[in-house]
Amino acid sequence: MSYHVQFFAKRGEVAASDALDQLIAAVSESGGPVLVRERGEEPGASWCDLFDKKTMTSPLIIELWTGARELAEEILELTPDGDTHGIRGSDLMVSVQLLREADWSLMRRVWDVLVRQWGAVPYDSISEFSLTF
Repeated sequence: MSYHVQFFAKRGEVAASDALDQLIAAVSESGGPVLVRERGEEPGASWCDLFDKKTMTSPLIIELWTGARELAEEILELTPDGDTHGIRGSDLMVSVQLLREADWSLMRRVWDVLVRQWGAVPYDSISEFSLTF
């Protein structure tokens, strides 16, 4: 079983691979080194499995998509009654998938970078935009 959280942010049309590099660096700076495995990319998207080097528990699967036009349709589906959460116009969407024995400490670090440093808005299918950590 897995759990998904999406984050929407406005980062100024940064490339997906650059955004992933920035995220990994910021998470590492926030609490110790991380290990990246299974990294991949294609135009407008980048992904990896992220581990905390200290615990090496189950990874967080992180996927990033960039481009305001490319994300517009998905954002409109999530905000049919208006943009009360300020995500329309977002040019970065980050999906974090937690597996099996989730590393909640690492998830907290990723959350802090995305929400507190990058101003991202979190979303999941259960709490929708009322999600908190």
